Amino acid sequence: GVNSNVTKRTMNLLRNFNPSITATDGIWPFEENARYLDLTGCRYDADANGRLIIRPSALSRFMFFGDFEVIKDDQRTLERLKEPEFDPLQKTLLIDDPGTGRGNGPAENLEFSSAKSSEIELQFHSDSPGLVLFNDSYHKDWKAFVNGKEQPVIRANYNSMAAVVPAGRNEVVFLFEPSLFLCGLRVSYAGIAVFFLVAGVLYILRKRFGEMG
Repeated sequence: GVNSNVTKRTMNLLRNFNPSITATDGIWPFEENARYLDLTGCRYDADANGRLIIRPSALSRFMFFGDFEVIKDDQRTLERLKEPEFDPLQKTLLIDDPGTGRGNGPAENLEFSSAKSSEIELQFHSDSPGLVLFNDSYHKDWKAFVNGKEQPVIRANYNSMAAVVPAGRNEVVFLFEPSLFLCGLRVSYAGIAVFFLVAGVLYILRKRFGEMG
C-alpha cells in the first residue's frame, strides 16, 4: 500500500498510473494497474475467485540489465513508463547517462544477501557491462560499491536506483548511510574532543596554580 510517509516521487509514480488519487495521506492498497504493479515489484496477486496467483512480469528487487534508455526529463520518463511498447523487463530508464555500452537480452534476476537492512550484497557474473537495478524507492543516501570501488547511484524508472557494473564477475554492495546521522555523529565526536580538550586545559591550570600556592 501507499501511506502518508511515502516520498513525493513515489506518489507521483502512483498518480502517473492512477490520476484520480488526489491526497497523499491514507492507505492505497488496491491499485490494479498492471504496469504499475510490475514496476513496483508486485509478484503476487489474487484472481477474481480470491486465489493467489504469481505475476511473472513483475520486476524483482535486484536485476541485471544490459539495455537501457536515457531520458533526462522526469515528465517524459513517466510518459515512457506508460507506453504499451515499453517493456520493463527488456530495459530500464535512466535519468543520467551511465557511461557504459548497451548489452542485449532480457533482464536477469539477481540473488542478494542482507545481514542488515542498511547493507545489501550481491555476487554474480555478467557476460557484458550493464546495470544493477535496485528496485526500491530512490534515496540520495544509498551508496553503491562495485568490486570495492564506489559508483554513482543513478535514478532509474523514475523512482528506483541503478549502478553500473562491468562484464565478468562482480561483487556489489549497496550501503545506506544517512547524512543527518553522520552529521550528528561528527558533531558528537567534535563535542567529545572539545570536552577532553577543555578538561585537559583546566587540569593543567589547576595543577600549576596548585603548585604556585
